[in-house]
Amino acid sequence: MSSIANRGFSLIELVVVIVLMSILSLAGVEIIGYTADAYASMLGRQTLGNSARIAVDKMSREIRQGLPASARVVSSCVEYIPIAAAGSYLDLPVEASAISFQAVPMNNGQGAVTGRVAVYPISNSLYDLSNNVLSGAATLSTPDTDNQITVTLASSFQFANHSPGQRFFIVQDPVSFCIDGDNLFRYQNYGLSNSQPDIIDLPTSLPDRALLVNKVGTSGNPFEVLDASLQRNALVAIDLTFLEDGETVRILHEVQLRNVP
Repeated sequence: MSSIANRGFSLIELVVVIVLMSILSLAGVEIIGYTADAYASMLGRQTLGNSARIAVDKMSREIRQGLPASARVVSSCVEYIPIAAAGSYLDLPVEASAISFQAVPMNNGQGAVTGRVAVYPISNSLYDLSNNVLSGAATLSTPDTDNQITVTLASSFQFANHSPGQRFFIVQDPVSFCIDGDNLFRYQNYGLSNSQPDIIDLPTSLPDRALLVNKVGTSGNPFEVLDASLQRNALVAIDLTFLEDGETVRILHEVQLRNVP
């Protein structure tokens, strides 16, 4: 008589084992699949978040250093005037026109700079050159042995007002950030105009039109300018939505124009 130890598996037992192993294998495959999908989704959100953060950080850094009151918005574009240098003037042609004035640079070791001179920019009507807030072309010299500089204007000019802090800025041509379709572009070298240019009036190719990020949209106004008050400087509000493979990241951000007139 054979012992129990010598018995083999019955067919039913073998079938049950195979079924159980199949169920466990399928469950394992499902778990691995869900885990892989979750990991891929996490990577997608991380990549999308990084792209959004880089684009908004770049805009913020540039707008933050813009000329006071120069930020303005039209349609899906925000425009500002970048500052190249700044200082405190010792004399300024306000009472009568002149071709130069003396000043002290804001930063030690500041080299020669060219651009326009801006004095006491307190409203975006500064884009209208007839208001005499922005001069024509000007050159800022390197400091002399007394750390004084000479600002030389291309032609005789008379500024409209003094700055309460005797501050002046050397500025470059305006820069714009615009949403065109689902792309966010940066525009430069298109000149200065009293009326803010829309997308159709801006450059259409590199290097004056540079793509910051694509697959971007907005649920309302992408940009808004909040005028300065007694408590704070002017703000630029940014509201952008970034899209990638079904993932969405919305960024609401405020940028303060730190410079004061």
